[in-house]
Amino acid sequence: MKYTTATFASATLNTIPAITFILALVFRLESVNIKKVHSVAKVIGTLITFLGAMVMTFYKGHVLAFVSSHHGYLSNNNNNNHGEGEQHWVIGTVLLFASCIAWAAFFILQALTLKEYPAELSLTALMCLMGSVEGAIATLVMENNMSVWKIGFDSGLLSVAYSGVVCSGIAYYVQGVVSRERGPFFVSAFSPLCMIFTAFLGSIFLAETLHLGR
Repeated sequence: MKYTTATFASATLNTIPAITFILALVFRLESVNIKKVHSVAKVIGTLITFLGAMVMTFYKGHVLAFVSSHHGYLSNNNNNNHGEGEQHWVIGTVLLFASCIAWAAFFILQALTLKEYPAELSLTALMCLMGSVEGAIATLVMENNMSVWKIGFDSGLLSVAYSGVVCSGIAYYVQGVVSRERGPFFVSAFSPLCMIFTAFLGSIFLAETLHLGR
């Protein structure tokens, strides 16, 4: 997000259903029968989401000024980040698409694991535990400043708590239940909704400039 914007980062999530569908075909979690309507819909939807993500990546378009973006510090801060993002646009795009591939692979791995271990709640607890351990190790390696471990009673604590409880704990459990019942592609099909919400909220709270192509 330092190299791009929150809206662009969420826009690349539109590729997750396409990547998940391809991986699901490879691991035989999904099947395609051109004689069935729902199979044709999956293929067409995969192509549309992928092409849409390409449009958002390479086409900017006119500014959509339906939300005021003049919020003092937030506006100036966003402009600085935008300038930095222009300089590292390629790196940011590559990293974002790599994260999409990793996220799609997670859906596949979760579905395969639940076939052998059909216990969503305990699997979620194990994933969160291992994520905490791996995150702590990565932080110790990458960060030399120990002040990054300090959490005060501010928005930082709220963001950490929300990310841990909602984005990880609840989300992983719900994804596991739905994935076991409907498959990993069905779960990933709702990822593009994130772009809509982020674009709207980013324009209000982060003073991001929203363009037609995105």
